[in-house]
Amino acid sequence: MPLDPPKFEPGKTYLMSEAIITALVKFPTMGGSPSIGWQVSRSNAERDELDRAIAERYPSSWYTYREWPKHFYRLANGATLTNVSADDPETLKRGTVDFLFVNEAAKMPKRVYMNGVARLKDRDGLGMFTTNPPQDHKGKWVWDLWERANDAI
Repeated sequence: MPLDPPKFEPGKTYLMSEAIITALVKFPTMGGSPSIGWQVSRSNAERDELDRAIAERYPSSWYTYREWPKHFYRLANGATLTNVSADDPETLKRGTVDFLFVNEAAKMPKRVYMNGVARLKDRDGLGMFTTNPPQDHKGKWVWDLWERANDAI
């Protein structure tokens, strides 16, 4: 008797990782330039989950990867995806980004959100965030944002 395949229920990080790659494939250019995506993790040590997701799901012919001087993917269509660390929220104050994915937002200070979203304005980009309920004061901004959104409904 054949075994049933394992049931796979993708989590929020998996789904958002798929979403940013899909966006970069669907929209290889924005404003006449190659699209730029960022995957933001709390620290470089926590980016492994995002790198592993790409390596396990996409053929290596779809992209080239450079680990140094920055963790950087160039897709075959010219779009780019950079892993950005939020150890220092000020590092997100740079240039333009078209697609922003912040993983585990409640583990990061609000400054990461503010600096990252501000980079989207030049070309009306898309920001995507995953989070669990905050466990400490650092993530309180997530609750505040959620409450404001509910009040607006």
